[in-house]
Amino acid sequence: TKTITKIKLWNDVGDTIPVELNINIQDNIVSINDAKLKYENSLINLNIILTPEGQLSGWSKIQNIKLQDWFDYHSTINLDGELYYTGFIANNKLQEWSFSADLIDTGLIPGDTLTASVSGLFNGVTFELTEPLIAVLNDQHITIDGMIDVVTNYSNLKMSVSDFLIDIFPLNNDGINIKGNLTGDIRLKGDLNSPEILLDILFEEFTTSLFSCSNYRINGHIIDPQKLKS
Repeated sequence: TKTITKIKLWNDVGDTIPVELNINIQDNIVSINDAKLKYENSLINLNIILTPEGQLSGWSKIQNIKLQDWFDYHSTINLDGELYYTGFIANNKLQEWSFSADLIDTGLIPGDTLTASVSGLFNGVTFELTEPLIAVLNDQHITIDGMIDVVTNYSNLKMSVSDFLIDIFPLNNDGINIKGNLTGDIRLKGDLNSPEILLDILFEEFTTSLFSCSNYRINGHIIDPQKLKS
C-alpha cells in the first residue's frame, strides 16, 4: 500500500506548517519517504522505517531552520545539517536510541559559523556520547565527552580546548578587551544544577585593558557552585 498524505501542523506561535508524507506499507514494514515540513524558507526532510519487531530507523535533513520560527522564543540561531538515528520501540516507548549528526549553525555567535559533529546513545535513562562532540568555530576546536542521567540529573562531562582564541567570543563588555589563547579541560561531575567543577586551564598571552600576563594557569576544584555564586 502506498499513499501520499498532506496534513497541516502548527508551531508554538500558531503559524500553519504544511506537511506532505509519502507512506508505504509492505510486508508489515512501514516506511515514510521524503516527508517534507516547510515553513517560509525552512525545510525539514524525513525518511523513516518501522519494522514489525519495533525497530525504528531513518535520517533527516534540515535546511535553514530558524528556531524562532518554530518555537515561541527569540533566537538568532539558524541550523542546517543531517541527522541519522535508529532505535527500538517496546511498550509504546522508545527504549534504545542511537544517533549521529553533522550540523552547521549560524547566529549563536554573531557573525560566525559553528559546525558540530556528534554521536550518542540514549537508553531511556542515560544519554552518552559514543564519540566526543566536536565543535568547530572559526577553525577553533572544542571537544565534549561524557554522559548525563536524565532521571537523576547526574552528569559526568569533560570539555577540552587547545590553543583556543578567547577573543572570538563576544566578551568585550564595558571596554574590557579580552584576548589570549586557552588550553585545558573543564570537568563537570554530579547534579547538573550544581555539579562539582574541576578546572585545569592555561591562559597564554592573556591581555585585557586592565592587565596582561604571558602565562596564567588555573587549577581548581569547585564543590558547590551554587554556594560560590551566593
